[in-house]
Amino acid sequence: MKDYAKKLMPDQDLDFGILPDLLCYALRKAQTSISENLNVPTYGLDISSGQLFLLVLLEANPGQTAASLARASQMDKSSLTPFLTRLEAQGYVDRMQSRSDKRSLELYLTDSGRSLVAVLKARTIAYEAQLSRRMGAEKFTQLRTLLAEADHLLR
Repeated sequence: MKDYAKKLMPDQDLDFGILPDLLCYALRKAQTSISENLNVPTYGLDISSGQLFLLVLLEANPGQTAASLARASQMDKSSLTPFLTRLEAQGYVDRMQSRSDKRSLELYLTDSGRSLVAVLKARTIAYEAQLSRRMGAEKFTQLRTLLAEADHLLR
C-alpha cells in the first residue's frame, strides 16, 4: 500500500492495489462517508436528506410541478413521486391544480412545511460550519468548488 493510502486507511492491512490511485475509488469512499452524514441535520425529524433538498427547492420556488423538481434534483419523476407523497401525508406539502394548465399540479409548502424548512436550514448551516471548521474553510470551499466543476463536466 502506498504511503498516502496508508495515511488515509491506517486500519487496513489489505493491499488495495491500484484502488487508492483511482479517482472513482476516492469518490466512492467519499460518497459513502458523506451519505452516512447527510442525515445529521434531519436527525429525529422523520425527514430524509432527499426530502430536505426537495423542501428547500419548494421554499425557494413555490408552485413548481413534480416534473420541474425532478429535473432540478436530477431524479426521474417516478422516483420523486414517493418523496412528494410522503411529504404531503406528513402535512408539509400541498398539491394544487394549476390555474394556467388544469392538467398540471403545482406544489407548495404548508405552514408546517415552512417551519420545518427553517429548522432544517438552520441545522444544515450549523452542520456545514462544523465540517468547514474540521476541514478548514479554504479546503471546504475548494472541495465544494471542485465538486460543482466535476458535476458540470460529467453531465
